[in-house]
Amino acid sequence: MTRSMMNWTFACGLATWLFLAGTVSAQDKGQAELDKATELQLSAQSLGDLEKVADLCEQAIAKGLGEDNKKFATELLVSTLLDHARRLSTAVLDEPPPARWQAIRNNAVRDLDRVLKHEPHTAEAHFMRAKLLLLPGGDPAEVRKALDFAIKDYEKLEDERENLAKALLMRSELTEDKKARLVDIEAALKAAPGLVDAWQARAAHYLDTGEIEKGVADLKRLVEAHGELLPVRIGLVQALAKLEKYDEALAQLDEVQKQRDDVPAVYMLRAQILVQQKKLDAAIETLDDAVKLDPRNLGSLFMRAEVHAQREAWKDAERDLNLILNQQPGQPQAILLLSGVFAEQKKYREAVNAVNDLLKKDPDNVPLRTQAAQLLLAGGWPRAAIRQLTQLLQDDPGNWMVLRARADAYLNIGKHAEAIADFNKAMEAQPKNHGILNNLAWVLATSPDDKLRDAKRSLELGKQACEVTDHKMAHILSTLASAYAESGDFETAIKWSTKAVELSPDNENKEQLGKELESYKNKKPWRELQENEEKPNPPTLAGDKDEL
Repeated sequence: MTRSMMNWTFACGLATWLFLAGTVSAQDKGQAELDKATELQLSAQSLGDLEKVADLCEQAIAKGLGEDNKKFATELLVSTLLDHARRLSTAVLDEPPPARWQAIRNNAVRDLDRVLKHEPHTAEAHFMRAKLLLLPGGDPAEVRKALDFAIKDYEKLEDERENLAKALLMRSELTEDKKARLVDIEAALKAAPGLVDAWQARAAHYLDTGEIEKGVADLKRLVEAHGELLPVRIGLVQALAKLEKYDEALAQLDEVQKQRDDVPAVYMLRAQILVQQKKLDAAIETLDDAVKLDPRNLGSLFMRAEVHAQREAWKDAERDLNLILNQQPGQPQAILLLSGVFAEQKKYREAVNAVNDLLKKDPDNVPLRTQAAQLLLAGGWPRAAIRQLTQLLQDDPGNWMVLRARADAYLNIGKHAEAIADFNKAMEAQPKNHGILNNLAWVLATSPDDKLRDAKRSLELGKQACEVTDHKMAHILSTLASAYAESGDFETAIKWSTKAVELSPDNENKEQLGKELESYKNKKPWRELQENEEKPNPPTLAGDKDEL
């Protein structure tokens, strides 16, 4: 029953009640309380007034009323409590909610519990209760139960099809089983075929389950009927981009911008599609427009910095990241990207210092400290890196990322036995990590130390690394070649070494790979021992412990 119908019903009931007031049975012991409730209802304005009406109705029912009067009192009680709960719910569900929203929510739920005590099949009460309990601190099991009751009761009401659909959609959002979720969404569409939320929910379901074409079909149907709803059209753009229908996606964005050409996020979406098309210059032009619209929009600036980095326009990327940091000093994502930009330019001291800015606020952050150690290694401070990583392993001996990083650092200074030990420990946690497989296979095949080489195991690990990477990574094919060479199979070594040279995109690496190939052609296995010297004055990290 809608609120307007309930008010009309109550008005009719009140008129009847006033007419019968003079002929009340003497057995109605709660008559006085019901009279007071009726009078107060006529003038009730505040929440407090409604609470008094409800209390008086319950008192009247408790004391005793005849059948007709009890029915009227119950209707008055239910309509009053629903009105009270609606007002409280509106306040709680508004954005932003009031400071005391939990207490208000609890009061509204108590009202609804009182309603359901007297009228257990009040669909609106069940549905409102579910929405309130869905807020933080509510009981998910109670939410589901309330929705189940609401749906059963709404199904009996022909004039509540839209609310039935909304309750079904809410239940679908709480359902982990994807088939059951779709059943509820389909039922919602059947109950209210014109409900935009239901079409969006089915489209989202299809996109989530990988049925992109079906999702696009639903979104296109929505756009045809409600093209003015920009979120719907933007959802279609994103779905088309997933299907790599970029031109169609951009055409839809054109329609969006005919309605709103002042939203930076729309320009960012266009730039994202252009990046997917590898049209980086066009993406930069689009992001320039976004920044002009709002020069302080951090999202536009960050995305432009990322695209500049992809273009290897390092100075432009630095400029945008510094603009972000001028507005929001210490912004973590900007600092991390800036560190990467420095590293790509081989400015390793600056890269370490950027990460160190974050460590000053969070000195015990293991991923950050590991990253800083890797930058120390790349910058020519392998022993400083090892010291940092050893400190981390004191607190977490099984951290495979730290073990792998320290193993790489040990290789850098020629400590092969130590590197092999760390690689073995790391592989216990990550048996299919191609980086660990490759590096361990490499040192087992190429170490000058006869006691450490193991051709058989190197070949096994090299094959695994190639399988994990679909034989598409040049340096891993090079490792496989070195394992075959160590095994004495130079013909196969030459085969894979040649493939590595062909696949290598980097001239510097190609030169190194060429030397390895020449060695195999001369029937000589490859040997490698790095004993890099330490650069002076390594950067000091925040929260660093005393030297071990």
